[in-house]
Amino acid sequence: MVMLIDEYRTSVVCSACDANTRQFRDRPGSVQVCREHTKRRIRRIRERAEDDGHRNNARRQLWCVDDDGHNLWPTSTCNDRQNAAGSQLSVYPLKFCDHCPVPTLWDRDNNAARNIGRIFMQYVQTGNLRSRPPSMRRPAGENVLDDAHDDEFEEEEEDEEEQALAPVME
Repeated sequence: MVMLIDEYRTSVVCSACDANTRQFRDRPGSVQVCREHTKRRIRRIRERAEDDGHRNNARRQLWCVDDDGHNLWPTSTCNDRQNAAGSQLSVYPLKFCDHCPVPTLWDRDNNAARNIGRIFMQYVQTGNLRSRPPSMRRPAGENVLDDAHDDEFEEEEEDEEEQALAPVME
């Protein structure tokens, strides 16, 4: 059985307690910056073996510059980097729920998969395809693509293909 399930809010709602999760942030001072050198943004052209269809292969990067204006190295590799006071690095794939009885750190994809499973189980229990936990429902009036008539279109497309291939198959 294949079923399309709307993924709306499945990665941001805790699958254990239905509360909103927040972005996990690494320890304070995990962002490092160089304060020793002057900086310059440089657009570096990335070399490619062949044109892969990208219109712009340039990337802007912050570089340390010496007193004479010569580029030294990207600031991300500078040996003079120090921890930035009060800044924290956001770790995208991790979500933190401090509403659970025991604070929980979720992998974003695992949390979403558990929530999709919950949506499916609620559908099985109620028989209503639009049933979802309240924390993962779309606001009233927000439109969602409706695939209720998807089978009709597939049948029409199959008939058209058969008619188009009929002369070839004879």
